[in-house]
Amino acid sequence: GTGKTRTIGICNFSTQLIRQLLSTATIRPSTLQIEAHPHNAQSKLIRFARECGLAVTAFSVFGPSSYIELDMACDNDLLMTDP
Repeated sequence: GTGKTRTIGICNFSTQLIRQLLSTATIRPSTLQIEAHPHNAQSKLIRFARECGLAVTAFSVFGPSSYIELDMACDNDLLMTDP
């Protein structure tokens, strides 16, 4: 068929999950989206994903501000504050 999807991505996959997926997938993902910021750099995962040919995109790049509302982080965890 002639579908409209050109690429697919994965989110929050570990190195092990990426290995499992790539060993069986018939359609390879092109992107890995992860939480990444100075408190959670994930350098090894980013390097591994790039070695596998995945582009890496990040969310919460200024720290876990949304986690404060969920009581999963405190104000000291933020990298930026709203003036």
